[in-house]
Amino acid sequence: MAENLPECKSEADKQKDYKTIANTIQTFAIIGMTQSYEREIMAKDTKERILKVATELFAKKGYAGTSIRDIAKCANVNLSMISYYFNNKEGLYQAVLTQHIHNPKSVIQTLKDAKNPKEAFEQILTKIPSLHDNNPYLAKLIISEFINPTPIGQNILQETFQSIYEVLTHIMQQGIESGEFRDDLDTHSMIFSLGGILHFYLLTKYVYKANLPLTIHNANNTTLLQHIFEIFLYGVKAPNDPK
Repeated sequence: MAENLPECKSEADKQKDYKTIANTIQTFAIIGMTQSYEREIMAKDTKERILKVATELFAKKGYAGTSIRDIAKCANVNLSMISYYFNNKEGLYQAVLTQHIHNPKSVIQTLKDAKNPKEAFEQILTKIPSLHDNNPYLAKLIISEFINPTPIGQNILQETFQSIYEVLTHIMQQGIESGEFRDDLDTHSMIFSLGGILHFYLLTKYVYKANLPLTIHNANNTTLLQHIFEIFLYGVKAPNDPK
């Protein structure tokens, strides 16, 4: 009996087969890339949701008063997801503080090489409150860390405040050397005073709105901050400076 030999394909058929195989591989690659992208988006959304919930709970209840189970429940995730992204409660708290402390620090850092010391301080007194307005939990996180300090939080705040202090000292010294600021004032004390004035406003403005007369608590932030700036500037400017 004659053996059935496979039919030889023409060159055109072979090219068609190759094209079909290539298209199939490309299709699977696209599917794989799409699925990978979707997983990345989902992972990012999950991580951000955990951070958002953790921020709110840490700000309201403090570090000690917040448990990983509370965060997982409110974020609607498994405990393992928190461990995967942040290792543990300490890692998550560190991520929260780092995320929220970074913006004020970066704003101050941009003013390090400012040409005009007065304008630099004016920007500080407008940009920092704006950051607090856009991030209602920032002040609460800082206060919570002051009242009930943690090793992680203290390290982050110490590094941040040290960095900010160095920039403010530099700006203050520039003003003294240029003759714009008084040279008989202690730089450290003036920076401490500025911080006290600014943070007192930030931490108590809601109390003002609830308890002060209507004409006062309806004043906008710009007006109040301009008053703060003028009071500070009047105290530090040199007597012979007409501005």
